[in-house]
Amino acid sequence: MNKKIEKYVEELLSQKVQVEDDFFSDKEEPNLNKENIALFIDFIESIYKDKEIAIFMFPFLEKIDEFIIEPENINMIRDMFTIMESQLYSSNFDIITSGSFGLWVYDLVERGIIDFDGNIVVVTGKIRKVKEDENNPIEIIKMRHKGISYKQFVFLDDSYFSGGTRDKINEFIKKYNSIIYRTFVFYTHNRENTEDIYSTYCYSDNHAEEVMPIHKYIEYIGSVNLSDYEDIIRDNIKSGQIKRLKDLLIMIKRLYDNEKMYKLKEKLIISYKNFINGKN
Repeated sequence: MNKKIEKYVEELLSQKVQVEDDFFSDKEEPNLNKENIALFIDFIESIYKDKEIAIFMFPFLEKIDEFIIEPENINMIRDMFTIMESQLYSSNFDIITSGSFGLWVYDLVERGIIDFDGNIVVVTGKIRKVKEDENNPIEIIKMRHKGISYKQFVFLDDSYFSGGTRDKINEFIKKYNSIIYRTFVFYTHNRENTEDIYSTYCYSDNHAEEVMPIHKYIEYIGSVNLSDYEDIIRDNIKSGQIKRLKDLLIMIKRLYDNEKMYKLKEKLIISYKNFINGKN
């Protein structure tokens, strides 16, 4: 287990939302709709009342990715190369990687900070199998040695959650008759097949709390007056119609869109009546 990552994860967990406290007291954002967000978090607590959850106002996994490529953690990356050689019983292998992490590893090898003779292929980042990345093209942006055809690659990355990045890269190199045959990462969120994926730290081996970052929803939630829908939402949580965060977001959007449509119809009716009555 990598003690640096373990310590950093513990530090992040200490920053989770403490619902019983006034977690906004130290925040100075003037446009933050604190009442809405507090109610939204309360809904989440009600949905997952029988589970351990850790709610975050920041991107949890992205924070870990950023930590891994900090200059003071170069030894972590150097140690991973030693691990790869040990696991693969060879120092003769080729690496494929992506994004900021890949460029950092490439630079460390090129500058001789990490000793490695094999090929390192870096492709574009943000290519996960998620909606916000689905249309991002995969392109090779760095390559130490020419040629990626008929190769077996080791995929090296900072973290592994669902395998979306690796799977998309594997599909990309198949057209060159190449494949990814092993994966090495510093952080996995869930226990993976160790014969396929090596990780120095696994979150689920050490923590039962489900990580729930809500930073992506804050701006949207801030624009909706949740107190108008509180009774309806709570009834749907109690009845089991809302069982997860995604269900909650869908319900809020549906209620908000219906309200907007109602107000628009009401406005059109008033405008029509004014027109018929000759009012401007």
